[in-house]
Amino acid sequence: MSIGVWLLIIKFAARNNGGGVRQESNPQSPTAYSSERYRAFKDNTTLRQIAYILTFILSILLIACGQTKTKSVGDKQDIELATIDNVELRKHQYQKDSLNINLKLLNGEQSKWLVDKWNNAKSKGLCKYIPIYWLTIHFKDGSKRTFIINGQSIKESNDYCFDLGDNLYLDQLWTKTE
Repeated sequence: MSIGVWLLIIKFAARNNGGGVRQESNPQSPTAYSSERYRAFKDNTTLRQIAYILTFILSILLIACGQTKTKSVGDKQDIELATIDNVELRKHQYQKDSLNINLKLLNGEQSKWLVDKWNNAKSKGLCKYIPIYWLTIHFKDGSKRTFIINGQSIKESNDYCFDLGDNLYLDQLWTKTE
């Protein structure tokens, strides 16, 4: 009985004509068969076109996945005057000398002007500049926001600039404030 099963398996395994497996009469090497398959794929233009289309669709989907933000990076957050504790204006980002203090505290009227200018500022788009003033707003809840100012351009934490509308006011503010 086991001999019969063995013959049956051998007989079945030897008949590979219709199973989609190619048997060569003179087998050469595994690379000969794979190069023959590659040549058949290369000659078949429809499969190649389908592969290009699927690659294109996949790349478009992957690129578009990260661009579904509802809020733009260039949007600004308005400031409420009632939440401000104090506003500091500096000529340098950090204090360089302990004897020469380059820090000016703005009064209520000056703070109100700055808040109004910031809330009504129009976007100028991306820009880079060397800052002249650093403006730090301390809020009553303990948080703070820092702005970089050059002339009438102001930006907060990225390179999106906004137009304050007045080019010389901060220079005058710096000289007037003690």
